[in-house]
Amino acid sequence: MKRMPKVSVIMPVYNVAPYLKQCMDSVISQTLTDIEIICGDGGSTDGSLEILQEYARRDARIQIVCKEDSGYGQSVNDCVKIAHGEYIGIVETDDFVKPEMFETLYSHAVHMNADIVKSDYECFTQNPDGSPHFWPVHIAPARFYNCVFTPREVTRSFRFRLNTWTGIYRRTFLEENQIQHNTSPGGSFQDNGFWFQTFALAKRVVILPYSFYCYRQDNPNSSIHNPKKIYCICDEYDFIEAFLHRHSELETLLNGPFWMARFGAYCYTLQRIAEEYRYAFLLRMQNDFSRMPLSSAEIRRSFSGNEWKQLKNICKDPMNYYLNYFYHPGTVVQEVEDIQAVNTQISARYQRIMEQRSTLSYRIFNVLLWFPRKIMGGYYCLVEHGWGYTWNLLLQKLSG
Repeated sequence: MKRMPKVSVIMPVYNVAPYLKQCMDSVISQTLTDIEIICGDGGSTDGSLEILQEYARRDARIQIVCKEDSGYGQSVNDCVKIAHGEYIGIVETDDFVKPEMFETLYSHAVHMNADIVKSDYECFTQNPDGSPHFWPVHIAPARFYNCVFTPREVTRSFRFRLNTWTGIYRRTFLEENQIQHNTSPGGSFQDNGFWFQTFALAKRVVILPYSFYCYRQDNPNSSIHNPKKIYCICDEYDFIEAFLHRHSELETLLNGPFWMARFGAYCYTLQRIAEEYRYAFLLRMQNDFSRMPLSSAEIRRSFSGNEWKQLKNICKDPMNYYLNYFYHPGTVVQEVEDIQAVNTQISARYQRIMEQRSTLSYRIFNVLLWFPRKIMGGYYCLVEHGWGYTWNLLLQKLSG
């Protein structure tokens, strides 16, 4: 029987040659040396595989799994199948991690007998001079750090940051519950389904107030920059919905958190996709949420007042929502059946909105509501992220 390392680090790879050496160096230099490193290459054509092979020749802890066009989810699943570690960690290969990450996560996992241990992280981009620019991200309100909780008993936790790569997962927990990534061809955002399954089924979760993972924000090949993948988030939440249908006891308990998480993921995607695809995405959003019972008190409680109002506005009139929040004159929408007719209709309705906004009564009303809106925004930020994050955000706005 093969020896059980403390952590198996899973690294999905596909055409990340410009970033791969930095990522590999950060993993092989971990202060926790009792790890195995399993790299799943999905058919890279930019020299990524050759870089992996060079590292594998120098470090016996590294294994390479090659499968043409396997995709992110399939690559991770294939690597997990052959992993022997007590815990599983995932590192995306355009990012990098700090040296003490896995030693700290593992020591807390053992000490607190945790199914999952997660931590904060840092986003970063490259400055023009090549130096990195970092900013911290807190994944949960302060009261949830350094304690053990069961997410399905504290459904508020389904509002936490849903990333999978800031944590480690007990391998037997994943195996016993048959938790895997979605493997839809060409899919993206497949960490969403993995995150939801682990939180739905875990009994002991710990979050640490440290930032170990460095998440790149300026990779031009990232799925967030690919217009062909604008509906992948929708497919991913169909995958989660099917998971809940298979677990009726969880579906009853987590129906509200599921629809709230779906709404948050759709809104996040809506903010990041290209302008010309936003109206089409709102139409898809209207269609997908038509299955959600708006009269359900249980689901309603999972949303804030502003979120519920926003969702109802989108479902009632996606074009009006698009015009109020996204449209700029001259934009041509894409991904609809009759583009010319839709653009003509959008232009006409936009002119009517501008006429209404030019009235004196509208301007006075907007000024009167400015301060209450800021107060409510600060309140929701405080509830969501705690005092530290809210105070730092306020200082940034005042200085910027």
